[in-house]
Amino acid sequence: MKAKHTIISVFFISRLLFFLAGVRFDISPLSWFWQFIDPPLLKTRLLESLFYLHGQPPGFNLLVGTGLKLFPHHFYLVFNTLFIFIGLAIAISFYYLLRQLRLSNRLSLILTILFIINPATILSENLFFYDYPVIFYLILSALFLLKFCQSRRLFHIFVFFFLVSLLVLTRSMFHLVWFLLIVVWLAGYYPKKRNKIITAAVIPLFLVFFLYIKNFVIFHQFSANSWMGMGFAKMVLRSYSREKIEKMVKEKKISNVSLVNPFSPLEKYPAQFRKLKKTGIELLDNPIKSTGYLNFNQINYIGISQQYFKDSLVLIGSNPNGYLRKLVDVYANYSYPASDIHIFKDNAKPIKVYEGFYNLIVYGGGLYVAFGFPLFIYFSLKHLFQNKIKSARKTVFIFMFFVIIYVFIIGNVFEIDENHRYRFTTEPFILAAVGVLVKKRRIRV
Repeated sequence: MKAKHTIISVFFISRLLFFLAGVRFDISPLSWFWQFIDPPLLKTRLLESLFYLHGQPPGFNLLVGTGLKLFPHHFYLVFNTLFIFIGLAIAISFYYLLRQLRLSNRLSLILTILFIINPATILSENLFFYDYPVIFYLILSALFLLKFCQSRRLFHIFVFFFLVSLLVLTRSMFHLVWFLLIVVWLAGYYPKKRNKIITAAVIPLFLVFFLYIKNFVIFHQFSANSWMGMGFAKMVLRSYSREKIEKMVKEKKISNVSLVNPFSPLEKYPAQFRKLKKTGIELLDNPIKSTGYLNFNQINYIGISQQYFKDSLVLIGSNPNGYLRKLVDVYANYSYPASDIHIFKDNAKPIKVYEGFYNLIVYGGGLYVAFGFPLFIYFSLKHLFQNKIKSARKTVFIFMFFVIIYVFIIGNVFEIDENHRYRFTTEPFILAAVGVLVKKRRIRV
């Protein structure tokens, strides 16, 4: 109880200090982030817009639209309060997870407080976006997996799979294949509980399958995100010179879509993509949101993204070295402190000195991650192979390690610019796994 009181005290005192420093809840992403449906559509055509949403899974927009409908005049206050309580829940559940992994009370407190006062945590808590709920879902999923391994109760494994489905339905990086791999792994790892595991996974899997099948039937895309091609091209097109790209366009090896920066207005693209198709669905028809920002759920962007993806594969095939060299830059991005992202710009200004100090001490400006992450992988694999005993803690460690490596691979192979933001969603798992390894080495903390 004393540790819990310490965590709650540190949490609220730190939030008060950051508020006094000038950090405020930033609701502006609702108007300009690509991932949000146009606010008027969330208010008046929520179900229709969610059904035809193809650029993102619908989970977070469902939460936002529901909030807009229920609290039209107090929306800011409601979600500001919600994110604060998500932050508190993250802090308490993270500490509880560490203790369940048999870390000492002192080490668990240190790791929890380090995460609580991380500038990236503060800034994420004050940014209206899905990253913070995703962190919460991940920690809760680890806890319920641990509970299942201890109790073997159907309820615990069902909640675990439901949380996994929430991750897939909120963040497109967490793919259906990722979900299926977890089901197959657990069913194989616990053969005596296979029927219970598969039974618990049926309804959550159905929810995810419905989304993927719906997108395939309507948009011919078996995925939760139609923008993958544009995101991938953003990275690939930077891997090669403009001259090489223009040469390959002239040789008709790639399309002239690749002469345009990804995520551009429709008028920048070739003629076949500029003609507006009328579907009768506002989300799919309007190229511009009511806020004045681009609507990448306009239906033409599906074909544009598909073409970018095809061109990107041809470019890589013509000279893989260019893409491989770019992966070095991506890894550097992955290593940076997560608070160093343009979306935090205004809120980061009041705490710039503190941010610099924290990031220097904890991250070494990114050097600790850059050099430490390969060591983390080595010692984690060594820990798993040396530990032959099948235990609840080992199962959770495998799950955390899988999530960390999965996000590392998917977030770095297909994307550029915000790779450190992707890493941050797994940071509680990284800290927990490091804590387990420190305990394994019998380093007294």
